[in-house]
Parts: sequence; structure tokens; C-alpha cells
Amino acid sequence: MKRIIVVCALITVLVGVWGCRHTPAEPLNTAPEIKISAETEKSIVKGLNWLLASQSKDGLWRGAGNYTLPVSSMAGLALLSHASEDASMDYIIAVRKLATFFLENADPDSGFLCHNVSKSPTLVDVDDRPAYGHAFGLLFLAQACQSEGIFKEDEQNRMRAVIISAIHFIEKHQHPSGCWYQNYVNGHNEIVTASHVQALMAAQGAGFEVNRKTINKALEFNRICLRKKATPSRNASFTAVQIISGEIDNEPLKKAVKRVLENCKTPEDFDLEKLSFANFRHLYASMVCYHLGGQSWENYSTLSTKWYMSKQNSDGSWPQMTKVHALQPSKEYTTAVACLILQMSKRALPIFKNIDSKSIRKELLDEE
Repeated sequence: MKRIIVVCALITVLVGVWGCRHTPAEPLNTAPEIKISAETEKSIVKGLNWLLASQSKDGLWRGAGNYTLPVSSMAGLALLSHASEDASMDYIIAVRKLATFFLENADPDSGFLCHNVSKSPTLVDVDDRPAYGHAFGLLFLAQACQSEGIFKEDEQNRMRAVIISAIHFIEKHQHPSGCWYQNYVNGHNEIVTASHVQALMAAQGAGFEVNRKTINKALEFNRICLRKKATPSRNASFTAVQIISGEIDNEPLKKAVKRVLENCKTPEDFDLEKLSFANFRHLYASMVCYHLGGQSWENYSTLSTKWYMSKQNSDGSWPQMTKVHALQPSKEYTTAVACLILQMSKRALPIFKNIDSKSIRKELLDEE
């Protein structure tokens, strides 16, 4: 099967024994960033400064309610995007606090990232769907461990050990169908599975070994989802992770891409206050358009930036979305997603570097 590599990093060669070990990735040959306007940059900084002010002492964003863990990871990714290029010690401290939380609360035996938050199996007091927290936590750590000048060597070593254990945990808790459940026992599984595939691909891109059988089973499950008639948020998540995985030579994916683009054409498609699952929908729709690049990303970026710029609160935050959401609505959630999307063009995070958009467009949009 033809593979298009969308994130170039060293992927360790498996040598007979499955499991996870870490081989540091070679330096990325980073594609140039796409310049954003000074006005947009000012809006981003205001949003990031609001996130700084709303971070709890333990490193989390507890204003996100029972989805504190995944939203905190999104906020961490947004701050990491700026910390990687900015000398502001405040951003670095915030990223370090969140990383420290995961390092101190990860279960050394099972690899579960949030074990010590609560003794309850489902973490009801903090996160009633802990699979989201684990997946987005791994995504954050996989990006943080590649940052320079933020963590000391001993902290980097601890982080790598935690990431390896977190990967093992995901592999062990995969359902035979290839999916993951929201509490690793039962419940909603499609978007949860998408978040796990993205986390595993990010870890693999950072140089960590991931059992290819785990990835293949998950992608097989995801391809079944692609063939279904799904809501815009679910379709965007299935489509994004399929592209991120590099497995893009299939007709269902081409049709799914067209559906994503069809849902990102007009200003009404970006009126988040009127959309169900708006944050989750656009978190993944933005990734689809970003990987496609060209006119798809230009159109998406123009419309999304216009909405975010018009809706930002005076304190720098964005309003919580009150319609149905995959995660509990909160200003922390909307602001973290807004700051992530607005910064994508800067290619600051490893997951947004070295993407061969021309090849992806040729395969999925039949563009030469």
C-alpha cells in the first residue's frame, strides 16, 4: 500500500521484539513557517496570556471541569507552540508545570498517565472519560520531549520513560476490534480511537517505537468509520488521523476529505457558537486543511481567523461553546483550541512540520 509520509522523523526499526524504546529523532528539516499578521499574533498572545493566568498551581486548567486532562494538554500544546520560539519564561514555566504533573502522576506500573489524580477507575472527579486524558497527555508529552531549552537532561529522561510506559498502556488496552473505549472498558469509541492514533503517531514521530500491529488494527477500525455517514466532527477526526497516519490511497478517504472541505466553505461553517461539537470539529478539520495546504488551508485559515478575531473576549479568552460538545464546554477549551489553530501556520510543533502537502493534494484531491 502506498504511504505518504506526512511527518518526517526517525522511526526506529523493529528488531524482532515488540515493545517500545526510544531512539532520539534526527533534527527535522523544517519547512518555512507561513507568516501571520501582526494583529493575529497580538490576538494569540492575549489568548496565551489568559491561559497562563488561568492555570492551576498543579499545572492543570481545572476550569475545564470534568475534561480537565485533555483540555490541559491542548492548552499545553498551545503554549508550547509559542515557548519553542519565544524567550518568555512564563510560557516555559507553564509548560514545565504541566509536564511535571504528568510525570508525578503517571502510574509507574501500568503506564496510565493520570493514575494518582483519583483512585476511582474512571476518574469521575476530574475526568469521566479518562481515555481522552491519556491520549492527549501522550500527545503533549511527545511534543514537549522534542523541545530544546525547556527541560533538563534528567527531566528529559523521566519524560521518555513515562512516554514509553504510556505507549505500552495504550497497546495493552486496545480492543480486539482496533478501537479504544472512553474509559478503556466500554462506551463511545470512534473519536476516542482517533485521539489515540494521533498520539501514537506523534510518539512514533518523536522516535519512540510503537507496535505496528496496534497502528494497523486502529487504522482498519478507522477506515470502517470513514465509510459511515458521520457527523461533521466525527468525519473530521476520522479523516485527519487517516491522513496523519500516511495511509491515504483509498476512495473512502477521498470522499471524507470532500465532506470536510464542504463543511469549511462559508462563514456559517465557522460560527462556532451555533455548531454542535464545534471545538472538536474544528480541532480536526483544521488539521485536515493544514495537511492539504494550498488553497484548502488558505480558505480555512482566512475564515477561522476572521471568526476568532471577532469573538475574542477583552481578557484574551474565547467564549465557551454552549451547544453539544464532546468535551465539557469551557473558556479554557475554546481558548486552547483557538490558540492552537491560529498558530498552526507557524509550524512550531513537530506534528506540524515537514508535511508534503503537494503529494497529499495529488492523492486526495487529484491535483497535479
